[in-house]
Amino acid sequence: MAEQQDPEVPVVPEHDLSEEDMTFVSLLNFTRLNHELFDDILERVAPVIQKQQTNYRHPLSAGLKLAITLRHLATGDNYRPMAYGFRCGISTISELIPEVCTAIVQAYKDEVFNPPTTLKPGDTLPSIGALDRKHIAIKKPANTGKIYHNYKGFFSIPMLALVDAEYKFIWIKLGGIGHMSDSQIFTDSELFE
Repeated sequence: MAEQQDPEVPVVPEHDLSEEDMTFVSLLNFTRLNHELFDDILERVAPVIQKQQTNYRHPLSAGLKLAITLRHLATGDNYRPMAYGFRCGISTISELIPEVCTAIVQAYKDEVFNPPTTLKPGDTLPSIGALDRKHIAIKKPANTGKIYHNYKGFFSIPMLALVDAEYKFIWIKLGGIGHMSDSQIFTDSELFE
């Protein structure tokens, strides 16, 4: 016999990732991060992104917000399929991803590697990491036509990021218009100068 749900008690969906889902292999495949790095990021951003639970609201956990954001950054998935996969509203995801990205940047901004400004003849710079672009999906801004429309078929703001060999952010450029290429964003940046 099936258990009856009390009509007076609202059903609150469980938003935390289960321990089974957080195994090393699944976390690595899901977010492209191992447990140690995920936990380090979570420890730094949780105080900023965790909302207080009230009688009217059961907020998403900081771990789930971080997992959603990392999944979006790792795969480029649009918000709609992520909303189905995480059982969250599209508007919720569209608000939390920029919030978590900002928290990550703020948490790691003091660990920026500053390359030398002058080099002596014969000096070479060490390998410092990788430079890549990510399209951050946005709603079409009013009165902009197709300026923010990218080649992937959605509206976006490009983010160009430089990370070091230990996956620490060295530099981030957020801005530009959707159809700009990596080289256009790079040559428009202070890093190019």
